[in-house]
This record gives sequence, structure tokens and C-alpha cells, in this order.
Amino acid sequence: AKRLARFNEKLRIEREEREEARRIQAEKRLGKNVTRAQVGTITDFSSFEGAIIVAKDVQFLGKITTNSVDLQSIVNRVGTYGSKVSLTSIFNTVGSYGSEVARHSPFNPVTSTPPMIYKKNKFIAYLTVNEIKTPRVDPFALIGWLRMNE
Repeated sequence: AKRLARFNEKLRIEREEREEARRIQAEKRLGKNVTRAQVGTITDFSSFEGAIIVAKDVQFLGKITTNSVDLQSIVNRVGTYGSKVSLTSIFNTVGSYGSEVARHSPFNPVTSTPPMIYKKNKFIAYLTVNEIKTPRVDPFALIGWLRMNE
């Protein structure tokens, strides 16, 4: 039992070290320090302006921008990527990219294939509520921030 406990503790420490390394890499990609609510969760979105969201199946899912009239913006409620009815919108709650059970959705808490955020062709973070994926951006927090800053 003690051997198993030591083994599990070692695994936990190794996992935390990997998460910290990923966090540092994400900070370097962004070119600045970011604050976090917890390890691996990015909460400062100001540097995300112009970044794009891409599903694991390489479907473009929109641009992160506070400009709500940008045709590619995820906050353009009548646009392809911000609409609740578009097939390529993360806001379509019955679609492949917005449903809580869809494997490519940022709102699926157990997905292993959430959308990814890229800026200048560099991976920044996963867009997901799945706390296991790091570095990650919580989609609810990101969308709230974008809408507050429209």
C-alpha cells in the first residue's frame, strides 16, 4: 500500500511539473506573463486579439476579436462563427462544435479533442471547459471578456 501511495504521489508531481512547463511555454508564445485562476488556465485575454480558433478536425471556427462586425468574429451574432444556428459556430448547442457532448466542442467537459487557439500560426492554448487539457482557455470566460470589451 505504501509503495502504491509513493507511486501515485510521484505521478501527481510529474503531472504538475508537465502542467507548469506547458504554462511557461504558453506564456512565452504570448510574449508576456499571464495570470491564472489555476495552473494551466489562462485568464488574461488582451493578447488574444486576432487569434483564431481551429477544431481538431481543422475546421476554422472563427477569430477572437472584440470587433462584433468582423465577419469572422466569434462575437458577431449574425456571422458564420458567432451565430447560434451556424454549423461552424461554437454557439450552436446542437452542432458539432458547440454541443456539450460533441467531441470537437469547447463545452464538452470530457473531450480529448477540443478546439485550439492559434496566433501567428503558433499554438497558444486549448479552448475548453475540460480542466485536464492545458494550457487552456475557459470558453465562458473568454466569451464574457470579449462581450464586455465589444
